[in-house]
Amino acid sequence: MKNREDKVRVEIGSLREKLDLERHNSIEIEKSLKIRDEQCKKGKQAQENYELLLKRMKQSGLDMDELKKRNVALEGEVCELKKKMVENVKHVTELRTEISKLEEEKVRDKNALNMKNTELKEEIKKNLAEIERLRTENDKLTDEKLERKTAFESLERKYGELSASVLKLEDDVKLLMSEGASDCGNTEQEPNTGVSFAVKAEEVFDDYELENDTGEPVPSPKTKETHIKKGYKDVASGLFAHLDEIRNMQQLKLSFLVSNEKQSGFLSSANEAPCLEFLSQLASMGLDLHILPFFILVLMVINIFWRSKTRNSNSKLPPGPRKLPLIGNIHEIGSQTHRSLATLARQHGPLMYMQLGELCCIVVSSAEMAKEVMNTHDIIFANRPSVLAADVITYGSKGMSFSPYGSYWRQMRKICTMELLTQKRVESFRSIRLQELSNFVKEISLSEGSPVNLTEKMNSLSYGLISRILFGKKSEDQEAYVEHMKGVNETVGGFSVSDLYPSVGLLQVITGIRTRVEKIHQGMDRVLQNIVSDHRDKTLGAFGEEDREDLVDVLLRLQKNGDLEHPLSDTVVKATLLDIFSAGSDTSSTIMNWVMSELVKNPEVMVKVQSEVRRIFDGKGYVDETDIHELKYLRAVIKETLRMHPPAPFLLPRECSEKCEINGYEIPAKSKVIVNAWAIGRDPNHWNEAEKFYPERFLESSIDYKGGEFQFIPFGAGRRICPGINLGIVNVEFSLANLLFHFDWKLPQAINRPQDLDMTESFGLTVKRKHDLVLIPISHHSAKN
Repeated sequence: MKNREDKVRVEIGSLREKLDLERHNSIEIEKSLKIRDEQCKKGKQAQENYELLLKRMKQSGLDMDELKKRNVALEGEVCELKKKMVENVKHVTELRTEISKLEEEKVRDKNALNMKNTELKEEIKKNLAEIERLRTENDKLTDEKLERKTAFESLERKYGELSASVLKLEDDVKLLMSEGASDCGNTEQEPNTGVSFAVKAEEVFDDYELENDTGEPVPSPKTKETHIKKGYKDVASGLFAHLDEIRNMQQLKLSFLVSNEKQSGFLSSANEAPCLEFLSQLASMGLDLHILPFFILVLMVINIFWRSKTRNSNSKLPPGPRKLPLIGNIHEIGSQTHRSLATLARQHGPLMYMQLGELCCIVVSSAEMAKEVMNTHDIIFANRPSVLAADVITYGSKGMSFSPYGSYWRQMRKICTMELLTQKRVESFRSIRLQELSNFVKEISLSEGSPVNLTEKMNSLSYGLISRILFGKKSEDQEAYVEHMKGVNETVGGFSVSDLYPSVGLLQVITGIRTRVEKIHQGMDRVLQNIVSDHRDKTLGAFGEEDREDLVDVLLRLQKNGDLEHPLSDTVVKATLLDIFSAGSDTSSTIMNWVMSELVKNPEVMVKVQSEVRRIFDGKGYVDETDIHELKYLRAVIKETLRMHPPAPFLLPRECSEKCEINGYEIPAKSKVIVNAWAIGRDPNHWNEAEKFYPERFLESSIDYKGGEFQFIPFGAGRRICPGINLGIVNVEFSLANLLFHFDWKLPQAINRPQDLDMTESFGLTVKRKHDLVLIPISHHSAKN
């Protein structure tokens, strides 16, 4: 029984194994069937695709033979491509070889550059050592100067002590003379012929003979009391000795004064002797050197008064304010001179005569009178008056702006209009404007939402633009140059006392104006000379590539050609560069400052001009200079700003070269003529609501910048009109379009209303904002665009 159960169990286990095997086989069979089904489906799909392909082949008219031909052609093309690829591989190999050679040359150049740098470092060390030596010498000279100053002060003190002693001795002499007058009598002195005062004293008292070594005088029959004679002799001898010493000290003081004046450049070796002789004569006349400035002032006043009295009066002169003796109408001009003269013109007329010191000035304040000066009698008024600051800073008036009218001026004008500032050349600087404005927008974007000193930013932009246009790059000494330009604006723009009294040359020294302008000139000359020298070191091949020339290159090319009536020396080149730099940078930044100020103050105008700019350039995402001409309203805004805020309110002064008559009045020769463009732009006879900022007045107007309409002359008119109008206006339009396209502008929280914006002016060669314009930018378009 037990055996049977074991057998049954074995059979059951065997059956189970068979069953598992059958199940496994069944699963495998199912998988195989699924694979076959999928293969059948794929085969069916392939059959369908094949049939579809045959159908399309029949529809396209192609057969297998033609496909085979195309396949063969494609294989041929593949072979050709493989051949070209092999050739390209060879070319790449050659390029790699060339690159390796260039890398080797680069390494050699780098080594050579390192050697040159080492040499330069050594040279710099030598230069530093030389600088240190010069500093040491300068310190020594400074110490010597201080010692001389100390010695001079010591002489001053001693001189004061001696003067006091002299006064005391004089009192003693008077006392003794009154006591011994009855016995001594009156001794008549002979004229002093240059003999020492001490020796003269001995001659006066040669009647007194000493009795012994004690020095006691022997009474003379002429006297009654010995002590009176002795005291008289001692006091008088001391007096004359002191006077002798005083004279010597005055000579020392005169020598010291002349030495200092020679060092300052005021006295030359030619006029040292007569000056010293003149001062010595004053000292010998008893004139204390402490009151010498007062004495000179008296001479000046007498001289000026004599001139004013001897000048022929002319009843046909234009009307003007009442003059004061000596100063004329200087007290009338005020700190805001353009406004003061406009007020006076409303009282006395558009052609007004003023006496400013020694100068005869004619002030023009209407479009009609401006036309007489700048058109009808243009040649007579084409000259410039002599201005000390302009003469010194512009290399003796070698620049076109201040040079006298004549063949030299005509040559420089032709160079500017035909070479430097042509429309083609202005357009050639388009890439420079694009780069500078792109950087400018990115820089402002970094300060989004925060107050930005827009005046400083626009000044920097203008200086950077004109630097690259003139010099090809921004000047390394730009900051120093900008400071010098500020000095030019202050010294050239106003009225200098030395210019108002040109006959009194000493005023240039007393006021310090010559020293200031010479210092400015030296600083600017140093920068300009470095730039000219750097450009001259360029290869000769660089000349002639007009699209890549900067203005220094153009001037040096003309200098090299040498076919001009007046040669272009380095001095003329520097004077021309200075002219363009000052006009192109300072004027442009001033215009942009006033435009943004007026837009912020008049929000409705801001909205309108921004809408125009964004409507035209929104599709491109950036301001394209080629489409700037479509900004009609922006141009009207700029014109309206120039009407109300001409950057140079007096333009540049003119001089009447010969006597002429205007409107029935006689204009004397050598008169200084001031055209008040600021007053003309606000003349109610030509402008409705002249004090209102209203750009729409220019939308339908044909008035332009060329000086044809004399009620709008921000850049002058006639022969002396500014030749750089095209360059300046393009720079201003493109810059403002970028500011208005990329940003909205808000006033700082300290200013509650737009009308409260401070518009106070600062008078100079250009009239700027007295206080910088600070605004908050809000990005409208990403600077990346």
